[in-house]
Amino acid sequence: MQYEHTRLVYSAAVHATGKKNYIDLTRGLALINGKNCSQFTNKDKPLTVVCSIRTTVEDEKVRVAKSTWAVRNACVKAAAAWRRTLRSAGIRGRKRLNTYARNPRFAFNEDHSKVWCGLGSTGNADIIPGDVPSSYPTGVYTAGDGDEISVYAYNNDVSSVPWSSKVVQAFSQTTFAVPQSGSTDVLDKKANLLGSLDSTYSNVVAEYIDSRINDADIEDTDMDDTPSNDNDFVMMLAPGEEVADDVLDNVDDEGKWRPYSMATSTTACTAVLPNANVPGQDTIVEAPLGLLEWDADSTDSKLVIDIISIHEM
Repeated sequence: MQYEHTRLVYSAAVHATGKKNYIDLTRGLALINGKNCSQFTNKDKPLTVVCSIRTTVEDEKVRVAKSTWAVRNACVKAAAAWRRTLRSAGIRGRKRLNTYARNPRFAFNEDHSKVWCGLGSTGNADIIPGDVPSSYPTGVYTAGDGDEISVYAYNNDVSSVPWSSKVVQAFSQTTFAVPQSGSTDVLDKKANLLGSLDSTYSNVVAEYIDSRINDADIEDTDMDDTPSNDNDFVMMLAPGEEVADDVLDNVDDEGKWRPYSMATSTTACTAVLPNANVPGQDTIVEAPLGLLEWDADSTDSKLVIDIISIHEM
């Protein structure tokens, strides 16, 4: 889908040390263009957003998920598992779901989930671009009290205006219905992209790694076609040379262990570094699912984001 307006300007809602501003660029595009934008394609393939980010205050940090195969495969497997539970409940077509929840939508992490669509008691915030309404009245009324339902893309005072049947979130975070082993119980868990294994939240990259058989076949058949006559490779390739015992001793211990930790994909990486950027400098960033975590230092802090492309991970 094409989006006509591709510049998103965010103002920091929180700027205290350790407090985070969470951004979902797909939601920002939906709000400012007036049409839906999802984190996944209609075939449940995860999307990544390529954008330029410009800060207006120096020494600020922006983090994104890593664009690794593990993050992509985790999103694919999570979407497939979610579809499987829908089918088990008799929901076999996307059109049987509500219009704006037909594709999965994840939070960045647990802290993002806790402040979804607003400013939470934790001091973090889930912010939206400027120049868009934070809420709108639907003209529909609750059955019991007859109160008009309002839809909030950003609720800046959840303690005073709590979520209810008449104060609803504009975007739905996907909830997984997770069967419990050895029991008929089912646990509802909000879906987040990053984080470690958790009993309350489904942090999909960690769940993917935990579900995966950790083996890898490594093959290297890249040989030099025309070696010189006096190098090591000539002797190694020469017929009749007896090297079996030495080869077996060598390969027994070489390359036995995976050199990298799968846990690296469960954490974010810093895309915009403090002290590495000056105000007004653009940094090109690739954000899986369009999710960002921003540490702002000032009440005047802004992020100016220009969307360059959206493509499958």
